[in-house]
Amino acid sequence: MMYILWHSTQRNGAILRTAILSGV
Repeated sequence: MMYILWHSTQRNGAILRTAILSGV
């Protein structure tokens, strides 16, 4: 369960980072 949560966080983090970089 923790692994799934961690994986989801990593994925969301990557998307968020891409969105921020795209915005800038």
